[in-house]
Order: sequence, then C-alpha cells, then structure tokens
Amino acid sequence: MTMLAALLLLLNEVFPTTVPDPGFDRGLDYWGMTGHRGYRADIASNYPARPARRWLRVEWAQRNRAPHDADYRVFTFVAADRYRGRAVRLSAAVRTRGRGASLDVVTEGASARHALRPNNAWGRQALALRIPRDAVTIQIGFHLRGGGSLDADDVRLEMLR
Repeated sequence: MTMLAALLLLLNEVFPTTVPDPGFDRGLDYWGMTGHRGYRADIASNYPARPARRWLRVEWAQRNRAPHDADYRVFTFVAADRYRGRAVRLSAAVRTRGRGASLDVVTEGASARHALRPNNAWGRQALALRIPRDAVTIQIGFHLRGGGSLDADDVRLEMLR
C-alpha cells in the first residue's frame, strides 16, 4: 500500500464521508466539545415512552446566570472529498430556549452560521454552503452563547443540485 493510499484510508476513518452518529445513538463518541465550563452536553431520552429515541442536549448547568461571553461548541468532522466544489445543506431537528444558538459549517476557506430561533417545539433548521475545491475536512456542529439550551437530533449533510 502506498503512503497516499494509507493516508486516504486513515482520513476516511477519522473523517467519514457522512455525519457520524447523526442521531446521537452512540452518545457523544463522535462529537467534540469545547467552551465555557458552565455548559453541559449530554444525551437526552424520553424513556420510557420511546427508549430508543435519543438526542443531544446542551444547556447552561450552573445555578448562577451565564456570563455574556460564555460560549460552547459541539462539533464533528466529515471528510470533504465527495463534497468539494459542491453546495451542501446542513440540517438538524432542533429546539432551543434562550438566544444565542446557531448551526455552523466551517471548512478551509469558507464558513456559514445559521442563527436558531428560540422555539420549544422541534423543527428542522438548515443552512447551505459551497465547499471549496481544496477543502480537506468539514466541521459541522452547534454553537451556544450567553446561556440558554439546545436540543438537536437527526443531523444531515446533503449535496444540493
């Protein structure tokens, strides 16, 4: 096996071409978190009504009010090879409380952010972005600022025509 083939195999394992665990069924194994320590990211479930149904819950976990500059990101990486030069849509089923939540896509040379409207009901939110031809990875995820909470499920990254 050549070095290039081995590198491509490794990149596809580390950065799969589809969203890893888009329904958070395996917990947060494929998702990274960074930001203010006052936030908590965990997996929620409506057990016993539907024990198999799980989703991401991110919330301000402290008793005191969140500082204005508090922020938190939950993200994962996807290999950009099949999306290069194409427009993509990132969407997720979300519900938010408080202001400051967004859906984010970041790659080498391009980024997009969609502010999520506070809503206690589940709804699909989406954003679109053209992936540069030289992109290697695509970082997708959620960003919270200044307190509040976010529930997310069924994350999709789709090519647009």
